[in-house]
Amino acid sequence: MLCSWCVTSVQAANIDDFQSWLSLAIVGRLGSENEALSKVRYEFIAQERTADDSTRFFQSLLRTGAGYQITHHSSLWLGYDWLHTNDVFVPVAIDTSTPWQQFMWENTYEYFSFMSRTRLEEQFVEGNDDMGWRVRQMLQFSIPITAIPDLAILTFDELFVNLNGISGIDDPGTIQNRLFLGLTYGVSEHVVTQLGYMNQYIEDFENDSYLNNILFLGLVLRFN
Repeated sequence: MLCSWCVTSVQAANIDDFQSWLSLAIVGRLGSENEALSKVRYEFIAQERTADDSTRFFQSLLRTGAGYQITHHSSLWLGYDWLHTNDVFVPVAIDTSTPWQQFMWENTYEYFSFMSRTRLEEQFVEGNDDMGWRVRQMLQFSIPITAIPDLAILTFDELFVNLNGISGIDDPGTIQNRLFLGLTYGVSEHVVTQLGYMNQYIEDFENDSYLNNILFLGLVLRFN
């Protein structure tokens, strides 16, 4: 939501932008031997994003989340996002606070793994009294490359839909889609690297559309 507002202030020459996103994720479970604790999951994610042809720091994201495994394939989560946007495409720097709740369903098949994530967000933008409700739906596939151990193709699509609007920032409706294609490599039992391309389509509250081409580099630390 905030990203679409940011883009409305970009000059025409920078509307279709090249960006770089760097991500660190720490994920795991509270225990492995204790059955009750093994159902409790957690995640911590930190991201730095550069924009304006990857020449300027644009956004910093911190995410924390805790989940509970309700079945072998499904889990319920609660979490919180803090997003800081620098004054690259907006007049002044601004913060967004976003509590969220989500349902996740995961399964591994013979040739691929699949994950569906449905998230409900409540967004609070600094300096605005409105609260924005937003739904995010992600579908993700991971396909191992059998010829190269620990290497896999990763792809996902995530749709962002506003259930209401925030005055002067966004209207209800579909506002963003992220399509990703890349590779993951398991360096060890606990370390996974990610490298890929993300296509980010944004439609702002003035009905203009924008396209960002994003280089994504991620490091995942797993403690399961």
